[in-house]
Amino acid sequence: MGLFKRIFGVDGKDDLPSHENWRAIAQNIATGMEEVRKDWFATCVKILQDRPPDEDAILTRSEVKNMHLGGKAELAAKAYQLCLASDCLALHEYVSPREGQDFADILYNQVCGKHFKKCLPYLSRYNEVWRDGKRHFRFSIDVASHITDYESPVSEARDIAKTHLTFAFANHIVVASAFGDVKTVKELQEKMKSESSKSFGNVGKRIEGDTAEGQQ
Repeated sequence: MGLFKRIFGVDGKDDLPSHENWRAIAQNIATGMEEVRKDWFATCVKILQDRPPDEDAILTRSEVKNMHLGGKAELAAKAYQLCLASDCLALHEYVSPREGQDFADILYNQVCGKHFKKCLPYLSRYNEVWRDGKRHFRFSIDVASHITDYESPVSEARDIAKTHLTFAFANHIVVASAFGDVKTVKELQEKMKSESSKSFGNVGKRIEGDTAEGQQ
């Protein structure tokens, strides 16, 4: 698929994990992403619930109508997390370019499960604006639309978009941790501390704690 073309466009490292470990690595990534996804969505709901009424001229657009992760929001979140995983894999070269498609197939199926085909339109939707730097806001629109049940919640999406950096850091930590990249995990944890305290609730602390336990 064209979706994977840009993921592995660089030379890989010599100390790459064997094929035998791919499925376990992908499962660890999927499990970690599920925890991050749930915590992040709960934070988004709280952000919109706590918005001062005078921020929006049309108050009904800020009403929280869907407090549970599911439907469009879950598909969108899984797709966006896979975009973030692709970024991390490309940056750190955890899998060789010639084998990238094979690992991507395993990872995408682990994360999306039986809803893989339903996630594909969201993957395409986010990847088509990757170079424009608008991917995270398009994603925020999709999630805010689910929470508010409003078609174009631009103001709400702006608030959700403020969590983007910490959401990205958390997902990159999940990927790096699954590949045993302790150095990168520690670097990301340092970058994440200030953001998590501002916009992401307790998920930063949870990720740091889980990663620390895995390194012992």
